[in-house]
Amino acid sequence: PATPLSHRNMIINGGMQISQRGTSFTSVTASAYHLDRFQTILASVGTYTVTQDTSAPAGFKNSYKIACTGANSSIGTGDAGVVYYYFEGQDVQHLQYNLSSALTTTLSFWIKAKETGNYQVNLVGNNRQIGKTYTVNVADTWEKKTVTFAGDTGGDWSNSNYNTGGRIEWWLEGGTDFTTGAVPTSWEATSTPDRNAGQTAQKIGNDTANYWQITGVQWELGSNATPFEHRSFADELDRCQRYYQKSFKYETVPAHGEDGRYESATPYTTSGPMKIAIDLQKNMRGSPAVTFYATSSSASGSKISSHDGSWDHNGTVSLTNAGQDGQFSFEAWHTGANTDETVLLSYNYVAEKEL
Repeated sequence: PATPLSHRNMIINGGMQISQRGTSFTSVTASAYHLDRFQTILASVGTYTVTQDTSAPAGFKNSYKIACTGANSSIGTGDAGVVYYYFEGQDVQHLQYNLSSALTTTLSFWIKAKETGNYQVNLVGNNRQIGKTYTVNVADTWEKKTVTFAGDTGGDWSNSNYNTGGRIEWWLEGGTDFTTGAVPTSWEATSTPDRNAGQTAQKIGNDTANYWQITGVQWELGSNATPFEHRSFADELDRCQRYYQKSFKYETVPAHGEDGRYESATPYTTSGPMKIAIDLQKNMRGSPAVTFYATSSSASGSKISSHDGSWDHNGTVSLTNAGQDGQFSFEAWHTGANTDETVLLSYNYVAEKEL
């Protein structure tokens, strides 16, 4: 190990504790974030259920699980199923990439899958990649895997909070565009045929009995894996909210019809806007995309409500400013209000600025 006792793990939510968007997602066929910080990449490889599962090895309570519910055994050449974890460039500058002193890192994780055999995991950044294979030896059994990556002396990851510094990608299956090369065991220019050349396990989308799940993800300096750095729920949630946050209670899946925040405002005209500034729970990585939710269960679109229920459907929202500094403002339109009438607004929101 070549890392301090604390802050060893460069992964946020590696123990899969945080899942602000919900705990179960069914009929998944396209790419999306589900558990915080881990993105499911799916391109025409079947239908899946993604869950924050309670099956986990000793010392953990949760895992990320993707299970096939609609098989597709005849995928196209460019189709793929992958799990991504993205890094901010400014968070990996200490790796000294693009220097002769570039540092070795080690990735460790617990894995459980229906299909035994080899799977491929890659480290990718700045149009460069390196990969290794790991083996699931026993089906339906938690196994710990450790993979070591040499430092990249020939490529630098962008030093920015706006740009993606790099990513880890765990491959579940891929068409022939991704499998006809060789595993990139040393750093090379990004090569599509090499990205999943090492998988020998059956593709996850071949059978509805197939699943793959992971937890205890740790990426750290050095050539040896140290015990997983457990962080408190509060610490992990705080880190995740830099990329995604909501005004709902943690356990509430964002939807219309939930009691929310309250603000008072006065319209400019009888059919004009009310401008409101609200504070985010914490600063975000950049200016977020914001979606508003009305407290009326019958509302649709990005809307808010008046607290007295007089215009659940007239509170159309227009975002006027959203900054990473923790505050944004919006305009709510109240048709038919008097200019001297103070209206109590009720709303919820989701703010997102993922990599």
